[in-house]
Amino acid sequence: METNKEPQVEFGQGRALPIAAVIAGAAIAIGVPADVLGLGHDLTPQMQLWLTVLAVCIGGLTAIIAAFFGTVIPSSVSGGWHGHGNRHGGNETKTKAAVSDQPSPAASIVATRDA
Repeated sequence: METNKEPQVEFGQGRALPIAAVIAGAAIAIGVPADVLGLGHDLTPQMQLWLTVLAVCIGGLTAIIAAFFGTVIPSSVSGGWHGHGNRHGGNETKTKAAVSDQPSPAASIVATRDA
């Protein structure tokens, strides 16, 4: 008999990747225009302007999207969904350590071949 557990959703862990993506977006938004304006003397002024505007838009969009998804994507989800459990039939969540303790598919292929 399954218990009717509410899902437990946790946010706020693992912020390194969104922070790195925001820094990368800012580097694109600042670095590319600096290179275009500093080294693009052979380009027309219109081309320099368009490349600068495009780089600022792409870098800014990258930073905004990274910050958004870093905020809204949960770091951990456990428990059943309306008492149905997860798709494997249980209500437990596998931690990274529990998943890494399992043998890899490649190891089972090698073991089968050697037997």
